[in-house]
Amino acid sequence: MIIFATIVFSFLILRFTISLYNFITVTYNKPSTLCYSGNKKVSILVPARNEEDNLINLLDSIIEQRYTNFEILVYNDESEDNTLLILKNYEIIDKRIQVINGTGCPAGWTGKNNACHQLSLKATGDYYIFLDADVRLASNFLDIVIEEMTLNQYKLLSYFPSQVMNSTGEWLTIPLMNWILQSLLPLNLVEKTSFKSLSAANGQCMMFEAKSYTEQQWHFKVNSSCVEDIEIAQKAKELDYKVSVKLGTQLIYCKMYSSFKEAVNGFSKNILHYFPGKIFGAILFMFLIFAIPILSIVSIPLFIVALFLIIIQRILISYSANQNIIKNLRWHIPQMISFVFIISKAIAQKKNKKLQWKGRTISI
Repeated sequence: MIIFATIVFSFLILRFTISLYNFITVTYNKPSTLCYSGNKKVSILVPARNEEDNLINLLDSIIEQRYTNFEILVYNDESEDNTLLILKNYEIIDKRIQVINGTGCPAGWTGKNNACHQLSLKATGDYYIFLDADVRLASNFLDIVIEEMTLNQYKLLSYFPSQVMNSTGEWLTIPLMNWILQSLLPLNLVEKTSFKSLSAANGQCMMFEAKSYTEQQWHFKVNSSCVEDIEIAQKAKELDYKVSVKLGTQLIYCKMYSSFKEAVNGFSKNILHYFPGKIFGAILFMFLIFAIPILSIVSIPLFIVALFLIIIQRILISYSANQNIIKNLRWHIPQMISFVFIISKAIAQKKNKKLQWKGRTISI
């Protein structure tokens, strides 16, 4: 029992240390007074399938950017709602917007990878920024990301947006993404080390140098993957490309899901890839998390220390992720229960080797 308790407590210490490291090293994006002259053209590339609820917020936030030398290409991926109508109206409002209508998804491709690949073939910018339709940008977004790319000579720069959450179902699920990410991955080391195991990116926002993207055709290379962002980051690091992943605090926001059911379905699609060993890693992680109360059998003081570290960790991660600290503390136990639901569904889908997403069957 003492050996087992030592393993459980050591894992907690490890995760707390990573969370603390991320808290100390994270770069917060302050509102900028700079506005660059616009000598670099940016292609903003948006795959869209049934996104009538999201596109207006995204397109408005792009049009309102202070940096103006950009084009917006949106791939309408056989949408069945009012996505195309909204896009046609915006084409009239702003001539920098171009709609590309999809004609089907080739065999062996996921819809998103095909959409991103098709968009890249039409892009003419010096930089490509792939954005999901459910994100929205601060007005200084392009100013900051172009400065980051230019000064640091990144080949790939990716951001985890601040999550916009309104319903109880969202608070029960969406904070889990940062809770896992910021306790397992030292984000700063993605850029500073060449280890493939320390690779990460977020498909909600990925920015590439156009020349290297064109040479590598990243989405073509990962055409069948449901976690194309992570695989692209890994392949880029294999080529010694400079890759960076950051928290998009005050810079980019995302409204991912609107209910508990949507969030569970969405996260279960790719959450296993957060863990080394996938199913085994996820089960082991879950087991070590839920084994914390066992510490009270070995030592009450040790159990109290563990609870203190868990509380401090949630505070650090919530602050870094621009999330309500009190809500995350209050909902911590229900969130852990939600985590079990998500992992269970993910394992079931993995065994079936298929899942349904936006009206399409995806092989996993």
